[in-house]
Amino acid sequence: CAHDASTCTDASSYLTACDGTGDSDSSACTACTVCGDAHRVETSACRAGDDATADAVCGACDASGNWVDDGASGCHCDAAHYDDGSAACAVCTVVGDCGEAQYLNDNGCAAGGGSADDTCENCADAMANCASCGSASVCDVCAADFFLAAADTCTGCATPVCLDDEWAKPCEQDANVDATCEACSDIDAECAMCTDGATCTACDAGFWLEDALTCTACSTCPEGEVVETACAADADTVCRTGGLATGRVTMKLHGQSGKFDLVPLDIDGNEDTAKALKIAMDYLRELDADGNIIGNGGPPAGKHSVQTFAPLDFVITGPTETTFQGLACNIVQFDLDMVGGSELRVYTYLFTESGTVTIGDGGDDDEVVSIHKGSVKFSVALDNWPWCEADGANPCGSDTGAFIEIALGVQGPSTPTLRTDANGEEVYDFGEGAGLRLSQMLVLGGEYVSAGDGGITFADESLVVRFPKPTGDVNTLLYDPVADAGCSSFDENCAECNDTECTVCATEPSPGWWLDGSAACQACTDPACGTGEFETACAADADAFCTDCLANCDVCDNASTCTTCADSFTAKDDGTECYAARNLCDTIDNTNGECADGACVDDASADGAGGCACDAGFYDNGAGACTACSTIDSECATCSAGGVCDSCS
Repeated sequence: CAHDASTCTDASSYLTACDGTGDSDSSACTACTVCGDAHRVETSACRAGDDATADAVCGACDASGNWVDDGASGCHCDAAHYDDGSAACAVCTVVGDCGEAQYLNDNGCAAGGGSADDTCENCADAMANCASCGSASVCDVCAADFFLAAADTCTGCATPVCLDDEWAKPCEQDANVDATCEACSDIDAECAMCTDGATCTACDAGFWLEDALTCTACSTCPEGEVVETACAADADTVCRTGGLATGRVTMKLHGQSGKFDLVPLDIDGNEDTAKALKIAMDYLRELDADGNIIGNGGPPAGKHSVQTFAPLDFVITGPTETTFQGLACNIVQFDLDMVGGSELRVYTYLFTESGTVTIGDGGDDDEVVSIHKGSVKFSVALDNWPWCEADGANPCGSDTGAFIEIALGVQGPSTPTLRTDANGEEVYDFGEGAGLRLSQMLVLGGEYVSAGDGGITFADESLVVRFPKPTGDVNTLLYDPVADAGCSSFDENCAECNDTECTVCATEPSPGWWLDGSAACQACTDPACGTGEFETACAADADAFCTDCLANCDVCDNASTCTTCADSFTAKDDGTECYAARNLCDTIDNTNGECADGACVDDASADGAGGCACDAGFYDNGAGACTACSTIDSECATCSAGGVCDSCS
């Protein structure tokens, strides 16, 4: 062409051909191929001013700078890199998971081709008080003391004020659950206090905590048993036998109500409940000077009277071995808290030996009371009674207290009659040996005083004791009656009696007792019978003694038959006689004790005296047979018992 490449002055073209001939020809210019961005290498340039006569040749993206073909003639950063805007590929800063309390702001850096880095952002910056999240708009767990009120909202937990029978359930950091008060009864219906939803710490009254999840009803003692240890917060009731025996009397407690029975034993040692003496607390009242009941105003808990003790529970302690005025006994104590901090106490002393006790403080009016093994002295005491003082308030109002009246129910086998016993003491006789001896002394303010007329009364099976108000500083009242059951009041070993004396002694425990001529029970003895004697057992009115066996009998159990005859004697077949021994006889004639005819052993003949003797030339060898004298010596002609040669041939 007339024209050269410089004629293609366009910055993005190159000369491809001429369009004619001669000077008139003009150059044909073609646009250069654009290789893309600056990161793609051109192996041949095509640029203005180059007088290019060939198109550009595009090479690969610059791998050394982490550039790769973007599939559209351009280059972009490869995986794990991003274009940082300065014509360079920068390394992504986030590799793997973000830290705790952060979420991943994913800009696609890991895949490459992007212009932004991936970042880890704080959950709390995106959503206040968020402790864990998966994105900027969804919180998974709130910070402590916050709960998840909405997907992107953490709200402060409430601080509930719970009752004693509730527990504060904390809010839930990962749920829409605020802090609340939950009932302890959700753990167990009888749970009264708890620390959380799985730990009960105290149960309702009448229940004990068996484990952290279980409240169990306190056990009640069955008939014949009383409380040894009361039901506690963490332990069930412990019961024990309600009977306490001594001699021929058993004291049986009935539950916790302050009631007890004195039950005698029959002749065979069994409890005879039909002859029991039954004693129970009946009522307690405060009276004014005219004998009117006062102190009953206001709520029941504050009243100055108890109409019945049946539903009340005394605290029972004992039995405890002790002595009272030198006499051995067991004490059982009943305690009951009363109004205003006062306390009713009943001491029961079951004596284990006989003797006397004195009721009084050493004055001329002292009473000496006979005590028998099995007697019970029960002291009724009232301490610190809050006497009505006309203070105008409940329960007393305008009333003033002058007396305390305590009644005890006493029942026996029959209607009681008053009599004087053998010791000159007045006794209310209930029959079958049951009796109640009433002291006429009271303790007021710590000192013994005479009860006076009307102070002690007994009628219709009710013992009523009226205490005047003490005048001193010591506010203590006490009364001491003595009770007996069965016939032990006549003799501690008496099983049956009439109104005046013992009639039958006990036979159990063995060997028993027998009744002597003075109506006293004497212990049966062992007569230690010897050979040829047998024991005649202790009888109702006689001690055991020895009786001779049959003649020539060593061992027997009655006077008519022999078990073992004496040496050299043989028992008749029916044991009714002991005969002289028939050593060489095969058969005894039991009609006369002699050897039956022809019944001698070999080499023996009848001796004419009912027995047998060895023939001449033989001797009795002591084994029920005869032996030839020649066995002693071949020339022995005669011999005698024991193998002694008497003469030679």
